[in-house]
Amino acid sequence: MSVNSVHQDLSSPFRSAEKGTILVPCIFILSLISVLTIGILNAGGMGNSAMGALTERARARLAALSGVEIAYKRLAGSLDYGGEQCNPFADSSCSVDISVTDLGENLYEVVSHGVLGDSESMIRTNAEAREWTFKYPFCVGDDMLIEGNHAYLMGDCYVKDILWSKAGGTIAGSLYMPGDRDIVYDAYGKVVKIDGYNVPTIEGNVNDCQDSLDFPTLDLSDLRAQAAAAGQIYSGSVYLKNEDLHGVVYMENCNGSPKLKNVTIHGVLVLDDISVVQIKPGFLKIRADDAICPNVAILAPDT
Repeated sequence: MSVNSVHQDLSSPFRSAEKGTILVPCIFILSLISVLTIGILNAGGMGNSAMGALTERARARLAALSGVEIAYKRLAGSLDYGGEQCNPFADSSCSVDISVTDLGENLYEVVSHGVLGDSESMIRTNAEAREWTFKYPFCVGDDMLIEGNHAYLMGDCYVKDILWSKAGGTIAGSLYMPGDRDIVYDAYGKVVKIDGYNVPTIEGNVNDCQDSLDFPTLDLSDLRAQAAAAGQIYSGSVYLKNEDLHGVVYMENCNGSPKLKNVTIHGVLVLDDISVVQIKPGFLKIRADDAICPNVAILAPDT
């Protein structure tokens, strides 16, 4: 899940249209200014009443900022989040009321209202939240076979059913699987078998009992049309070597398994009803293009 924000402070006549990574530094700087202000007031010897009122206002402000952060975190976990009322600090008398409104087209309005005593602070933001298709770089909705001692898969993997290895191979990341698995370790703590099957070397952790993913039903017709327009539909005997391709690369009706060697794709690779793909000694690199297919580098519904 990704969340970008447009921050609007109702206590100021200035409006901000900054997005994304600027939010956290801004909140940190504002918090630091508030803390410094409180420290200066203490050092200046102002009356307890005035100092207490300013401190109260500063804490109400920080509570409202905390509410924005809480809302973003909740939205990142679920787009159904509608808000809450909570006490962000140890002081139970300081509260924040958060409300989230779905504005449509992935846009959400977040209003955070911080209250402490007679002081209030309200912040309104617009957040663009998009649900990622999956939270793993590589997802397999059935069995996965890694074949070849030099096979090297970069990143974390989700495998729904069976993972097994033929002649070695490596997953350079962690493995996630739904359900309770029978995992066998060797004397060095290395996973060597899962559910009775030999597995490749797994450099990260092996995590079973994970939430099961629901794979979407895919309509590949639009992607096929884009590939056809670019002359990048491959069928029959396919062997791509030393290629640098852009856009949609679509493979279908292949005789045997497609073979790829030193191929870079800037876009998405679609494998339509193809059960096996061979990566010959070399590499396959895909840089996903969100303008073509958000969050996806390879689409292979039956592979």
